[in-house]
Amino acid sequence: MTTWQREAVNIVLSGFQAGRLEPAGDFEQFLFGEDYLDLPRSEIYPGVVRVGSEIYDSFLNNRIEAAFVQAGLGSGKSTMAALMVCAITHWLLCFPDPHAYFGLLGDKPIVVPCMGPRAGQVKDVVFASISSFLKGSPFFQRMAADTKVLFEGQTDSDVLKLWATFTRRIGGRDREIVKILAGNSVETYPVGMNVFAAVVDEPAAFRDSEGKSQAKEIFETLDQRRLSRFGEAPNQGLLICIGTAGHEGGYVDRKLREADANPRVYVHRAKTWEMKGRQRYKGGFFHFAKLDLGPRGVRYQCLDTWPPVEDADKVALHLEDVPNVFRDAAQRDPVLFLRDFASVSSLAVNPFDTNGEIVSRIVNLDREHPLYEGTLEPKDWFRGQEGVSYYVHIDLGLNREGRGDCAGLGMAHQIGEKRVEVARPNDAGEWEAVFEFRPVIFLDLMLRWTAGDQGEILFSHIREFLYKLQEWGFDIAGQPLKWDSYGRVTDFKGGVSYDGFQSVDSIQILAQQGICAKVFSVDKDTAAYEDLRESLHDGRLDYYRYVVVMPDGLPLAIFEHEYKRLENVKGKKVDHPEGNGSKDVSDAVAGVVSRITRDCALPMGGWV
Repeated sequence: MTTWQREAVNIVLSGFQAGRLEPAGDFEQFLFGEDYLDLPRSEIYPGVVRVGSEIYDSFLNNRIEAAFVQAGLGSGKSTMAALMVCAITHWLLCFPDPHAYFGLLGDKPIVVPCMGPRAGQVKDVVFASISSFLKGSPFFQRMAADTKVLFEGQTDSDVLKLWATFTRRIGGRDREIVKILAGNSVETYPVGMNVFAAVVDEPAAFRDSEGKSQAKEIFETLDQRRLSRFGEAPNQGLLICIGTAGHEGGYVDRKLREADANPRVYVHRAKTWEMKGRQRYKGGFFHFAKLDLGPRGVRYQCLDTWPPVEDADKVALHLEDVPNVFRDAAQRDPVLFLRDFASVSSLAVNPFDTNGEIVSRIVNLDREHPLYEGTLEPKDWFRGQEGVSYYVHIDLGLNREGRGDCAGLGMAHQIGEKRVEVARPNDAGEWEAVFEFRPVIFLDLMLRWTAGDQGEILFSHIREFLYKLQEWGFDIAGQPLKWDSYGRVTDFKGGVSYDGFQSVDSIQILAQQGICAKVFSVDKDTAAYEDLRESLHDGRLDYYRYVVVMPDGLPLAIFEHEYKRLENVKGKKVDHPEGNGSKDVSDAVAGVVSRITRDCALPMGGWV
């Protein structure tokens, strides 16, 4: 463990009268009053002042117990986090003995934590701002002569702990009365401490592990500490979350939706330009529109005038008076623009398919699930076609984070070819358009198995279902292409694939039954999902709406739901979203689509 900073600052006050110091009457006075922080107004964005004032006023009057602020990049969120920590700390320090006021023992300080997702951001941005505000503040410089503040910090690998501890002589002895704590992980939040108020900066950016939402764990732990110490106090403290938009269905998005209906929770969503103030932008403004064109997909437009000339009745979202400095970002990637600057939650934090909504627009609503609801029994028409080779891919999610086993199965076959334009470099190294014939794929079956909490799915049950598919006329045996010296099939078309090596026994057993099987992973890179994405955008995948009943009793179009929420992880793999996200069915579909694409798609064209 390395100590990176340790600094003691004695804060001297002359003429201090015993009793309660006079706190700032409101947030604006605390920021700009010459007796408090004395900051230049030009340095703080108008939105930070406005939103901070609303939160602080509600805190002083004990009207709220939590506040959620979702704002765009560059809108002063980290500055607001630091200012809120300082404002609440100053309010506590105005009591000669804060512990006595709250009826607490004086053995541990009252703590105001500030948590962020990244060590560098917490240390160099949030805590650096807190330190600067404290050291430059007339209020903190004029406190009692027997009050001092100690700044110190420790880092251990990527785990960060920083403190600013206020010590005051009370009853003839020095006592730690208030401590500002900053950290960046579950390991550094203040277990067992007197948490009065806390700020969680960029909660949507906390990374999850082992299926647990780290933002959820930090938020709930901090809130439990606050309620256990101050739940019956005249002022019950405050928990504040400040950050950019996350993805729909994520922990932060769910908390925001819950908070909308709770009068004890403050919620504010703001665009970057709203927080900074219109007067800062001198280069003109434009209109941004999202048009829902039904089967034709979604179109985004940047317009100088309003309304749109075409499809004005299809407007699903309209942002007016967007500064022109954001036009390039809006045109380059409208989904990320909406999330990062307009505070509109995306379906994924880093979406694999930025137009993932297409999966719900091109679904074949004339088709239906071929098995009777809640069973593995086929409807009368669900039979295999003679002479057709079918592909099956099985994704096994084994007892993930105590939620029980879950498996996805997809079965498909090729029904034709479609000429598709692609870009490739020519001999001169320039990109030109060529065409390829790629397979048109019919997705015959999607299936999701669950075993319930702590339950197990027996591999033998999946094999038994594969044998049933054969009985129903589906040729899933595969077409051998290569054999080894022992006569074992080493390459084939069609047949069965599993996602992982835990299925080796099943592969061997299927081989004994004359079914070609192998391992085919969709997780090692993004290739399989790229094949699936292209098949959707090229209009080469025919599939039905597969609805399952989730544990909460609500129906869900599971394949569409999973696909729209897929995350691009540093361009190296595709993953499900945070918390209880899944991709079992989408993995199974990606597996069969990718295998058919690789087996059947041959370049057959020339330059267009």
